[in-house]
Amino acid sequence: MTEMPQPPPGEQQADEGAPVPGAAPAPAPAAASSRIAELEAELSRLRSDAVAGAKVLLRVAPPHVLFCHGGHTVGTAPTPVPARAAAAMTEAAAAAGVTLHQEG
Repeated sequence: MTEMPQPPPGEQQADEGAPVPGAAPAPAPAAASSRIAELEAELSRLRSDAVAGAKVLLRVAPPHVLFCHGGHTVGTAPTPVPARAAAAMTEAAAAAGVTLHQEG
């Protein structure tokens, strides 16, 4: 049988399972996986926003209720439209006698 070396007097031997002084306690496994899921969802949303680009909110003014142009449909509620398509959509709406308002 091999004898384990003892640390010099005044020094403590590191325990791999012991908490590190001054460190935050490790979260419970359920809390950790919940937080991981939240962060993954946020990352997914940020990636899709980056791919989609900036958006503006447009809405149709009465008496109209919908306007479609370039694959985008705007209703009476503020509707997100890619910023790169907003100018063309507004011009097409004006040519068709429809008024679009930009929100915010």
